[in-house]
Amino acid sequence: MTEVFDWERSLREAVAEAAKDLSLGLASGTGASTAGLDQVSITVNSEPSGADIIVDGDFMGNTPAEIKIDKGRHTLEIDRQGHQKWSRQINATDGLKISPVLEKHPQAPTLAPKE
Repeated sequence: MTEVFDWERSLREAVAEAAKDLSLGLASGTGASTAGLDQVSITVNSEPSGADIIVDGDFMGNTPAEIKIDKGRHTLEIDRQGHQKWSRQINATDGLKISPVLEKHPQAPTLAPKE
């Protein structure tokens, strides 16, 4: 006798398993559907302006800027060519303002031509 595959039962089991995985992700805070729900606006300036804004390794724009990121702890980097990179751990809350002064890289000594 030929066994008939029960597609309806298989589909119900797959949907139930996916729902369980989704609920576990939501409970742990790692579910994709929670992204963006707790975003805050922060203002990032720098002296000099025009520096790259990098949050957790992702480029977010150039200073000055108001950016939206998830609330909580992040690594914020501000980087401009010819200057030392500024990097800090921040706790992002709505209205946070950050305005670092970037230090210039020390000038390498120049060699005088031989006479």
